[in-house]
Amino acid sequence: LQLVASVRGAVNGLTVELIEDHIVHHVVDPHREPDAERARGASELIDVIRTYLK
Repeated sequence: LQLVASVRGAVNGLTVELIEDHIVHHVVDPHREPDAERARGASELIDVIRTYLK
C-alpha cells in the first residue's frame, strides 16, 4: 500500500506539472501577461489545480 501511495503521489505531481506547463505555454503565462485580471485568473487556475491534485 505504501508503494501504491507513493506512485499515486508521483503521478499526481507529474500531472500538476504537465497541466501547469500547458497553461503557461498554450493558454496564458501569468508572469508575462499584460492584462492583470487575465494573469490573476491564470495564477488562480494553477493554484486550484495544485490544491486539487496534491
